[in-house]
Amino acid sequence: MALGLLKEGGQHEESVAGWLRIPFYVVGHGTATALQDAFDFFPTKVDIDIRGESSGNAVTLAPFMLSDIKERPAKILYLTGDKNRDTLTNLLTEGGITLEPLQVYETLGSPRFEEQLLRVLRSPSEEHPPSSWWVAHFAPSAAAFASPILQRYFDFEENLPSTSTLRSDSSDAIPTQAKPAVTTKNSRRAKVAAIGPTTNAFLLDDLGIRVHAMAHKPTPEEILAVIAASDRKTSEL
Repeated sequence: MALGLLKEGGQHEESVAGWLRIPFYVVGHGTATALQDAFDFFPTKVDIDIRGESSGNAVTLAPFMLSDIKERPAKILYLTGDKNRDTLTNLLTEGGITLEPLQVYETLGSPRFEEQLLRVLRSPSEEHPPSSWWVAHFAPSAAAFASPILQRYFDFEENLPSTSTLRSDSSDAIPTQAKPAVTTKNSRRAKVAAIGPTTNAFLLDDLGIRVHAMAHKPTPEEILAVIAASDRKTSEL
């Protein structure tokens, strides 16, 4: 609906000029690309003002916005999902910027997730299963939904309270203490990777699951890179 309204108004020159005056703050390159693509229907090319795309997470985006927005007090339209954390809200509010939240999407777990997981686990390739699997989490909401199901089929190492921080500057930093995975009759050992610090903290602190690798940047390519780096380091031990 929002895109339809945007298209309807976008046929007028004054509408185009209006959009060009609005800065858009985003947390990553994927969002920036999708946002720019949404304006491709204009008769003439519109390069909207996108800022903060290299931040990667709310903790980094917030100080950038506080520095970039000079006017105080300021108010920002905050387009959110149903499961976002209050990190950005708290940091900006402390700096004198008020957010007006508007939920524009909802995250739902797939009712077929366990069925599809079992299909993978029972595939012919599982006749010679790997000694250890990797599970990559791309968001806290996904981790919260999937972990109880995954724990029926995989053994994960628990995280101790004293090891709840995985260094953001290390692709394969591993907490110094962790309870060993408990092997059950049908268990599969699994290591865990996180797309960024927010998901990493949720896995460690909220779910108590040890994280073996965390991406430097929130991209699929980067999470594959840190997984590969962790495996190489393990093979060298």
